[in-house]
Amino acid sequence: MLYWKDIPVTVIRNPRARRVWLKMRSCRGLEVMLPFDMSLGDLPAILDRHAGWIDKRRTVLESRGEGPGQPFLPDSVRLVFVGRDYAVNYAHGPIAGLVARKGELVVTCPPGREILAARLLQHFLVREGKHHLVPACRELADACGVAVSAVSVRNQKTLWGSCSVRGGISLNARLLLLPQELACHVMLHEFCHVFHRNHGSGFQERLRALDPMTSVHEKALRRAWEELPGWTKQ
Repeated sequence: MLYWKDIPVTVIRNPRARRVWLKMRSCRGLEVMLPFDMSLGDLPAILDRHAGWIDKRRTVLESRGEGPGQPFLPDSVRLVFVGRDYAVNYAHGPIAGLVARKGELVVTCPPGREILAARLLQHFLVREGKHHLVPACRELADACGVAVSAVSVRNQKTLWGSCSVRGGISLNARLLLLPQELACHVMLHEFCHVFHRNHGSGFQERLRALDPMTSVHEKALRRAWEELPGWTKQ
């Protein structure tokens, strides 16, 4: 493991990279993407040049309990979309699994498998999303007069939602962590893609007709993405 000051650094080589990319990962430290033709010996100078940005990102993450080396597994999970709170308890065992009880999640996995525990919590989100996000999306589509071919829920890494060319809507399970007005805006956004494949003027007009508070909700969604808890990103 490489370190810059006291921050863990993970280096990724990408044959398509033409420049250096830096990311500060929740609880895990720096991730640096280097072009193949760049020497690893250049890394300290690169990080020194970006010290201001690194320190700023570290401060933000530490304020949320997600700084480098901080534990990312939660003591509780709040599904804001449905108004439910769960205490999370962890147990060691040879067989990994998650049991949901009223107000409690019991996560079992072998010792030292924190990322596996986080994945179990993510799978729980997907399962709950199928129970709550899918029917909510279908009901909203009917109310808007939009025909969708299918609705699915996944742990998408970069998007709140997506729409296929056949009108299938895919929703990010992490929408359960958001207020209903923000999750519904994502659904409305994807409904507009049934008619418009890009974000041109036709798309924007339709979206603002469905949600006059589009600008407010889009800003809130950008902030919410940055503030997603670390366990959802592992």
